[in-house]
Amino acid sequence: MESSTNIWGKLQFEDPHEKTVADYLNSQLNFIREQTKDELFAELDVSDGVMDFEKPIAVGLNRLFVVAPKLGNFRRQILTIVEGIHGDRYPVDMVCHVNEMRFNRVAESELLLKISEIIGSSDVQRSIVNLFNQSKQIP
Repeated sequence: MESSTNIWGKLQFEDPHEKTVADYLNSQLNFIREQTKDELFAELDVSDGVMDFEKPIAVGLNRLFVVAPKLGNFRRQILTIVEGIHGDRYPVDMVCHVNEMRFNRVAESELLLKISEIIGSSDVQRSIVNLFNQSKQIP
């Protein structure tokens, strides 16, 4: 094969962008940093994966963490949202890692409402506030 061959040449980048779970979550990331005056921040980890059912299914994994920089960048995983498990980007499945709250088949129109419900649950709030208080104790 010639070194001048462009293996990426057939890719087309002009298709319209469909709003992803990551797009919705990225729009929310700065709020916790502002509310805690930089004690905590939110971090999103996006990757692909495979769900191993009878027939493996390629999915997108969106994992939301709350990070405490003063505690050695400790990351508490709050939420995972799985895209593509039902054959398309939406509906999605969601699981909270603090209290195992689950929502299946969440439509795009309900996404931020369900995320807010998870973040607003008493277990998640208590976990984040405890992390904030621990971080505040470090000079």
